[in-house]
Amino acid sequence: MNTTEMEPAGTIGTPISLISTTSQVPVTGRVLPSLITEGEQVSGSWRMKSVAQGMVEDGRFSVFAVDLTATSTIDTFTEQLITKADQLCMGILVQVQDCVYVTCEDLESSLDQSPTRFNYVIMPHGNYFGRIKMCEKDGKVTQCVTMETVEKVTGSRKKSGRNDSPDQVINNILKKTNQKMGGNNWTVNKDAEGLPRSVFVEPTLILGAALNHFPRTSAKPSIATIVGSPSTSIDSGRYLNRVLPIFPDADGKIPQYIQGVGRVLKEMLEDYQTENKRLPKKIVYYRLGNIGDDDDNALNELKEIQESCLGLEDSGEVVYEPQISIVMCSRHQDQLFTKAVNGGRVDCGTVVDSGVMSPYHMEFFLHSEIPGYSRYRILFDDSSLTIDEWEMLSFYLSHCDPRNSRMVEYPAPLLYASLSYKAARSKLLACEIDWTNPPSIEELVTILEPVKQY
Repeated sequence: MNTTEMEPAGTIGTPISLISTTSQVPVTGRVLPSLITEGEQVSGSWRMKSVAQGMVEDGRFSVFAVDLTATSTIDTFTEQLITKADQLCMGILVQVQDCVYVTCEDLESSLDQSPTRFNYVIMPHGNYFGRIKMCEKDGKVTQCVTMETVEKVTGSRKKSGRNDSPDQVINNILKKTNQKMGGNNWTVNKDAEGLPRSVFVEPTLILGAALNHFPRTSAKPSIATIVGSPSTSIDSGRYLNRVLPIFPDADGKIPQYIQGVGRVLKEMLEDYQTENKRLPKKIVYYRLGNIGDDDDNALNELKEIQESCLGLEDSGEVVYEPQISIVMCSRHQDQLFTKAVNGGRVDCGTVVDSGVMSPYHMEFFLHSEIPGYSRYRILFDDSSLTIDEWEMLSFYLSHCDPRNSRMVEYPAPLLYASLSYKAARSKLLACEIDWTNPPSIEELVTILEPVKQY
């Protein structure tokens, strides 16, 4: 189904009168029914009482303090990590194997010699991130923490900036830890009104993709990131990550679509088949970009995605033809407020799909915990989902980021594609590369993508 026609407005949710601060146009929105996580009805955010599944290993981990002087603050920090991890039933942080003070130059060799798989790396500030991640090899997993964050957790730093409590900060660190080690922080109930049953009943691969560029004066390649879950449970928090550097063409023109997405997707489909013993029946592709400007680029990527399925065989079927859907997504700066005396903020899960939307496409705005709206446009849909189903699916996926116990601005795979770009960019900037004689794409992928699974 090519969804270029106007679709009737959705019906699920409680109607609410809104007004746009940009155009001053009154519109009618709807507040979608709340989802259930941690056994409770949630509206935007919730408190994590315990993880749904902890990664059970021997419980040992190491701490590396990079370019820092010895301090008891780090010892206090690790003790608090162990205590809180036990309260959250994580089962992965039991004993500190080593606490080593090293220089950044010696970190790679120290990590190689470490007997533990998981390692916290305490760094003076965020500029160390790229260099530290370059040291992550041979199955080693690191979690970077700035010294400022350590001091927030231990209470040795005066409050400044964000007013997060020490408990909130340590919770966020442990969410990342559990997820990186293959655990599952929470599950979201799939029985909410309006969620498309077929997406959850049949094997489905949900992808997020983004393409970002360095300034035109830079010789560095553009970076495409593609993230998808290999699990049939899309709120498991497990994601496969692929990074694809893209150089300008022979004429120096910077590509505006992800060249090679088909090859990357074929690898991910093979990984999915290895894990689940079958290929997905549906592929949902969320693409971050500028709606309108990047529509044709996403449709060019659709052609590669369709071609990538040729030659694959699923459960004895000679021809593999999954249902494919392409959804453009962008951050929208327009603010909508309720028609109160002075205007009031709207609830998370407020959706608008009429009045200020294009009359030629199926599209909608969705409000998250972070102020502002994300805008969605369904460019192509073999599954023929209704506008209600697309809104509820995107709403559901925005609750599935294992790093945040709140509704985030994008569906989780798309948010991770954006985060993956930031990590790849940090690594690229940390590399000492002569860009007058750049390495091959394969060599760059090896540098930028040492760990393919979050």
